[in-house]
Amino acid sequence: MERFSVVIPLYQDEVNIRAFFENNLIEIRKANRDSRILLVDDTGNENAYTVIRPLVGGNVVWIRHDRNRGFGRSVNEGVTLAQTEIVFVFNSDIAVTAGTFEPVLDHFKAGDVFAVTLKSTFPDGRIREGAKAMAWKSGLPEIKHSPKDFPKPSTDGRIVSFYPVGGHFAVRRSMFLELGGYDIGLFDPFYWEDTDLGVRAMKRGWKTVYEPRAEVIHSHDHSTIKTHFQREAIVEIRNRNRIFFALKNYGSFYHQTAIRLGLGLRMVQNLLKTGNPAASYRRTLGFVKQYKRICHENRSLDR
Repeated sequence: MERFSVVIPLYQDEVNIRAFFENNLIEIRKANRDSRILLVDDTGNENAYTVIRPLVGGNVVWIRHDRNRGFGRSVNEGVTLAQTEIVFVFNSDIAVTAGTFEPVLDHFKAGDVFAVTLKSTFPDGRIREGAKAMAWKSGLPEIKHSPKDFPKPSTDGRIVSFYPVGGHFAVRRSMFLELGGYDIGLFDPFYWEDTDLGVRAMKRGWKTVYEPRAEVIHSHDHSTIKTHFQREAIVEIRNRNRIFFALKNYGSFYHQTAIRLGLGLRMVQNLLKTGNPAASYRRTLGFVKQYKRICHENRSLDR
């Protein structure tokens, strides 16, 4: 089987490392003993290193940060340092199942394939994530997650996904680097950076393909984000980055008008619900102002 690399971002993940890494290491080695694993550790201490070091053999690269730099930066760094054309990216809180790698690698024989997104299930077998579709709802893009909304196979039999899910996908390294990787200047610290990446690839005619035969198991109990961030903060970051994604990727007069009308409607609804004008503005039209400031500072739209 073709040699590949695996990038695993870590953040205070001693529990996940104990639960999943040894199993994943076995599956990676079964697929190709020469494949390289890059662990990008955002923990800022010795804990994860102490846990995992006894489990790893050769061909493992440990990249350690002195502080948390965010998911997007970790993935960008890992893919950049990988030495193979095909790179898998796995969250530390997923378990890879047998037979995952070969059907994914087969897709890259087609020159237009940018990435392959994998099937994610709960421990009881229910589908958690698969092919992604997008729709517009009240002025903003909305990602469709339900299996009933999965795109149908195209004429060549491939199922095209709107984007590769950040926690479990494989990517063609040369294309990823050509795009500049995740837009870490805008989508910080997490959420919607993978959607943005998929759209930028799509605009170049590159495809993201869904492969249901490649399965990973993702348990709610081990979610890194939910463990280390408050629920209100997670919701606000997700909503903010959704707005940033819309403003960045849909620049026509029609879309920009629809987005602002949608945000205005949400501001009014939020004001009627909470009675807090400042908070209602900040979480809607205030994000537009924040987006413009960030783009000016980081020139994110030049990508």
